[in-house]
Amino acid sequence: MRTLNAAVLACLLFAPGVALAHLGQEHDATPAWIADWWLSALLAASALAYAAGLARLRRAGKAGVIGRWRAQAFAAGMLVLVVALLSPLDAMAEHSFAAHMTQHLLLMLVAPPLLVHAAPVLAWTWSLPPARRQALTRRWAGNAAPRRLLQVLLHPLLVWGAASFVLWFWHLPGPYLRALADEGVHTLEHACFFLTSLALFYLLFAPRGRARLGFGGALLLGVGFGIENGFLGAILTFSQRPFYVPAGLPEAAMQAALQDQQLAGLIMWVPASIVHLGLLGLLCMEWLRDEERRHAPAISRYKNG
Repeated sequence: MRTLNAAVLACLLFAPGVALAHLGQEHDATPAWIADWWLSALLAASALAYAAGLARLRRAGKAGVIGRWRAQAFAAGMLVLVVALLSPLDAMAEHSFAAHMTQHLLLMLVAPPLLVHAAPVLAWTWSLPPARRQALTRRWAGNAAPRRLLQVLLHPLLVWGAASFVLWFWHLPGPYLRALADEGVHTLEHACFFLTSLALFYLLFAPRGRARLGFGGALLLGVGFGIENGFLGAILTFSQRPFYVPAGLPEAAMQAALQDQQLAGLIMWVPASIVHLGLLGLLCMEWLRDEERRHAPAISRYKNG
């Protein structure tokens, strides 16, 4: 499984370079890392709080609450966010639609499931001093309003609708070009992709989230969103004209833009489908293990009877 994940991630990260070489346009051969200090500080603070929470859990003799695999998933998820938002990929995405789609897929399909598996809220809560942590826990348990609001926001139909709307809206030519021209809109676009995908994968993989759907419902939700993503990729791949360029470009530039768009469609279609299938395969395996645990007493009685 680790080999498969590495291969998929390598494919996603390699695709933008292929796109730029394929277009034959003049771009900086060594684009710089992004100096976004606010985002860097937010990611660093999140990582430090997670590490502090792990340390407090170990000192309390509860290291198993967040095991090694969850901690590694958090580290991998944060690394994916750094690659997507701060690495040269972000600069490449300004010139290549394929690079931009790779960035979106990292924010939608790679970082969210890793971070959901990492249980960061639990670690961040434990990073607080004991008195503040206990006060926060009591306040959360004693106030039903925020819990009801969270239940509404995480309703499966609302999450699916929001994720679908975000997927299609930000790939319309108008919103996409607006995001390229305005950094604030671009940040909003990335936040929409990441947060809706985080909610979606919470429903698929977090035990409390999946309890609202059951394994069958979670599988249906994952398959449905995967089909949408693949369908969008197919539209981009088989289109005979570029959608994301201003009118009046020379024919050579139009052809280059079309080739870039078709490559972006392939990235959304093939690597994204591999990631989707891998994640849904994990969900099916967990379903089978759950069924085995539930029926173990009956099977044992049958064997011993």
